[in-house]
Amino acid sequence: MLNKIAKRVILLLCTITVVGILSGCTETILSQNGPGAVFVAGKLDSDNTFSKSVNWLENAFSKFENLAKHGAEEKSQTLAIPDQYQVLLIGSDRRDGSWNGNSDVMILASLNRNKKTISFISFMRDTGVNVPNVGYGKLNCSFAKGGAELLQSTLESNFQISIDNYIATDFVSMADIIDLFGGVDLDITDAEIPVINGYINEMATLRGFDPSEYQLSAAGTLHLNGLQAVGYMRDRYVGSNDFQRTERQRIVLQKLLEKLKTMNALEILKLGSSMTNLSIQHNFTAEQIAGLAALALECRNYTVVMDRIPYDGLYTSNGENLDPVWPETIEKLHATIY
Repeated sequence: MLNKIAKRVILLLCTITVVGILSGCTETILSQNGPGAVFVAGKLDSDNTFSKSVNWLENAFSKFENLAKHGAEEKSQTLAIPDQYQVLLIGSDRRDGSWNGNSDVMILASLNRNKKTISFISFMRDTGVNVPNVGYGKLNCSFAKGGAELLQSTLESNFQISIDNYIATDFVSMADIIDLFGGVDLDITDAEIPVINGYINEMATLRGFDPSEYQLSAAGTLHLNGLQAVGYMRDRYVGSNDFQRTERQRIVLQKLLEKLKTMNALEILKLGSSMTNLSIQHNFTAEQIAGLAALALECRNYTVVMDRIPYDGLYTSNGENLDPVWPETIEKLHATIY
């Protein structure tokens, strides 16, 4: 029987499994702007869900042991995860509980077990779409108006895809996640410092911290804590606006993946235990959570693809919005994930 700390790791695996399973991957393809980020907010699921997950996980691990001994004929019975599986990763700028916030981070994590690939496709906030029952507007407004469910249906209807689940957290929880990893090393330019410090000042004040303790004073390769790193991830004023902001988010994700590669099982269990206190919103079933955890074994050598929509050369500017060239965009997205 799994012990209590093993139960707690289920939340970690729910929150970062889709990226965490990549810690053992041997090949990564970085398209367009390089290495996507993961983050939003809500309430943890009930203990009942996690108890069910633990029971199901025991069974899944047992079947994996049989799989190792007897071959791939049991593979189809091992997991509650289909061969093609999509999870929407959402990051909100919500500052309090009065509204959902804008989803400034929207990443489709797609698992293709037949092609042995895992892709992360970032959707830029200013992508022009038709929001169901709302009308034309920026993609990120769909989360503000209807939460993760409306954002999911907006992506599905516009890009002709199917999304199985979502995970959401805000920048407060993201800062805490980065701190649990021990921070990240990032290359910071002189131009980025005042913008990052502005975000640090806002976030520190909201949390009742002394902003002066977090301000950056010099450029270079710096070790940033969670608050500072999120300030870096939120920067869309230095460089090419949201294009470069999504790149910054992918850089931080890449740094976290590199840290996961160095962790042993005990360290990951401790990380999972610590993350139980964070505020995460999701719609996973117990079986799906446990299935993703067990699937980590299978995905260690999968190829990782990172990309961004709108694709370069496949959009037109419409005021502040970026309208994709739809037929070519949909074709390219489908070729990547399916």
